[in-house]
Parts: sequence; structure tokens; C-alpha cells
Amino acid sequence: KEGYIRLGASETKNKHGRIIYLDDELRGLLKMLFIQRRLDCPYVFNRNGKQIRFFRRAWNRACEAIGRKGYNISGEREEGVQGLIFHDLRRSALRNLVRAGVPQQVAMKISGHRTAAVFARYDIVSEQDLQEAASKVQTYLQGRV
Repeated sequence: KEGYIRLGASETKNKHGRIIYLDDELRGLLKMLFIQRRLDCPYVFNRNGKQIRFFRRAWNRACEAIGRKGYNISGEREEGVQGLIFHDLRRSALRNLVRAGVPQQVAMKISGHRTAAVFARYDIVSEQDLQEAASKVQTYLQGRV
């Protein structure tokens, strides 16, 4: 209702609570799920009123829908295949925060990372990042002449 989710200390991996503000799209999705919710089920995401514990098939179908490969049957990445794992979404979220210009301390507060070293492991530098850096340097140097 207020546009954020409050995670209590007992609900987070690092035992530190935090608030996560929602963008309009996610807020709309959660409102829709709230309207469609089952009153006998405490879970936002559920399957017939039961907690969803495994979603490998659904994840693989979602990966295939975007032309990518997901898990293999054992739950690991297949050797030599650039498949997606669910945890990749966490990395993407952090990269998006950084690329959008969100200060590192704010991004760490949102993600729950307590050290810059662990945060840095998620903020993976890509080839595109390197190309953009070269372009920025070129633009800067051309402006000095």
C-alpha cells in the first residue's frame, strides 16, 4: 500500500532488516497478486495454496522463452553452455543499480551486502562496460583539444 516492502531481521540472510521501495511496475504486479490472493494462504507466490519450494521447470521454460538455457537436470550449469541460474537475477539487479548511477552505499543497503568486497563480486565488469569506458575516455580527450 505504501510502495515498499519491509524485511524484518529474521527474514534476511544477514539478519539485518531493510526496506525496499518498489517501482511502479512491480507495485502494480503485487497489487494484482493481492487482489487475486487466496485468503487461506499466507504466501504471495503459491501453487494451489501451498508454498512453492521448487520451480526449476518454470525457470527453464522462462529461460527458453527468452532464447537462453537454464539449469540442467541436476540443477547445475551445463559445461560449456552459458545457462542462466536464478541467482543471476541478483547480479543483474546490482549491475542495474550501479549502471543507473545509484551510489554504492545505497545499492548495498538495498541488496543487503554489508561489505564492499562482497558487493564487488556481484558487480561484474562486462565487455560492454569496457567499450563504454573507452568511448567515455575518447569523448573526454576530444573535449580537451
